[in-house]
Amino acid sequence: MRRFFPLLALALLIVPAQAQRKTEDGQAEFSKACKFTLAPADGYQREVWVALAATDVAPKALLDSMGRCFAPTSSLAVLHEGFGSPTSARPGAGLPADAEEELLARKALVAGYEAALEKLGVTRATRRYTRVSVLAFYEAGVRAWNMALRDEVDADQFVLVDPPVHDLAAANSGVKPRGIDIFLHPRSTAEGQDEEARLLDLLGPWAVNARIMHSFRREGGLEAKVAEIWGALRGYSVAAPDGTRVNLEALINKLEGYDVVFLGELHGNPGAHLLQHDVVKALHGRWKHWALATEQFERDAQKAVDAYFQGARRGRVETAEEKADAEREFMKGARPWPNHADYRPMVEFCRERGIDLIAGNIPRRLAARVNKEGPEVLAQFSAEDKSYSATKIVAHEGAYRDNFFKVMGSSTSAKRDEAYERLDRMYAAQCIKDDTMAESVLAWLEKNKGARVVHINGAFHSAQGLGIPEKLKLINPKLKIAVVTCVESAVPSVESVDAEDARGNDFIVFVPASRPTRKLKGGDTGDTMPGAHR
Repeated sequence: MRRFFPLLALALLIVPAQAQRKTEDGQAEFSKACKFTLAPADGYQREVWVALAATDVAPKALLDSMGRCFAPTSSLAVLHEGFGSPTSARPGAGLPADAEEELLARKALVAGYEAALEKLGVTRATRRYTRVSVLAFYEAGVRAWNMALRDEVDADQFVLVDPPVHDLAAANSGVKPRGIDIFLHPRSTAEGQDEEARLLDLLGPWAVNARIMHSFRREGGLEAKVAEIWGALRGYSVAAPDGTRVNLEALINKLEGYDVVFLGELHGNPGAHLLQHDVVKALHGRWKHWALATEQFERDAQKAVDAYFQGARRGRVETAEEKADAEREFMKGARPWPNHADYRPMVEFCRERGIDLIAGNIPRRLAARVNKEGPEVLAQFSAEDKSYSATKIVAHEGAYRDNFFKVMGSSTSAKRDEAYERLDRMYAAQCIKDDTMAESVLAWLEKNKGARVVHINGAFHSAQGLGIPEKLKLINPKLKIAVVTCVESAVPSVESVDAEDARGNDFIVFVPASRPTRKLKGGDTGDTMPGAHR
């Protein structure tokens, strides 16, 4: 999925991490060193993958495989363990004990990790927009596990590939919440169940959200394994309604001919956000005039959005300080969602290229009033509030309403009691969001004749052509509208399309499943990860 590029910025550094072990004369000092190679992201850096190779995994082969399989927005670093023998400050000195040597090796890895992030420009300021993951193969998984146990690095996610389970220490109740993912090679069902049970015991509090995945590939080398890891954690697979798999180029060839393209996401899902980024970049190369509209930004934030985008259109290059100041003001005025880091690559892409960003949703405070007081409250909105909302609420009956009640655990045929009336108001609030976003898209298109729009929203707002697309069609039946809907899958690359997914969608995109939520022994669910898909 990643477009592989030459490692022109390849860095090979020696990062020493020293610890002392003195002989009887008190003179000997030992140290171990960690080297790393880097492959920076191709443009915007959304995440950094720091890989720990193993005895049977050559660092260059691992870096090359990651480069071919991972997204262009991922920067890559491979730490070269190479800790066969420690160096000595004085020839002839004795070797350190095994425990001390292991401690020294881990310190070197930590130093290498920190140096690699620094070299890739990951600072305190950029860290909130940069997801960092550690990937460790085989016996290196033990060191990665211990780094996580001891909170020695600040990675969001640790991915272990076939670690020696019997060498892993149990996590105690005081460990920091982490995203833990473990891939196990194919084995019999009984063996797999036994090993998974043992891992869940070792994971302790991490077991609440840990993903334990069994490889379905029995053949293929390192690159096949790397591709499987990427697909299961970050990738996506596009299918037509008949189940035929479609690559990105074929998808773009189809979408190019539409006026409005809806990308129905699963909020926070990395596969869904990667799809969006890929589609936005690709359509920009095909369309002359277009805009990006998102559910994330509300109408009363349009001035803040426009002010931020105007800063990049002044005819000169912004300084880093000017850019940082402008973004701070944007974050205050535009009120982006907590997971803005997922949308930021697209926002910055559009800003740098002069593409309009439509803040088209109704402000939450107004939707909340509809939810609380019902659709009649629309008439009580002030003139200013009316400018931020749809002119009317179209909360008709039909498939969309049926689906909404079903998702909420009810039915449109249920008894009309207080709970039913509450759901009806919730449905009206859902509809005014759809109506407002539809009217926002149409207003921009009317001002920009012949232009196109990519609209990003939660999948329910557009799945099966209902919600926003349905409202847009009611207003302007002539518009050509495409609906792309994301669906979770444990194995996106081999998932089949069912009848419900196919209905009303032009394309279905299978993306990685969310983390599980397990109960620990005693019924406690523990601390969940701050991001469900990390």
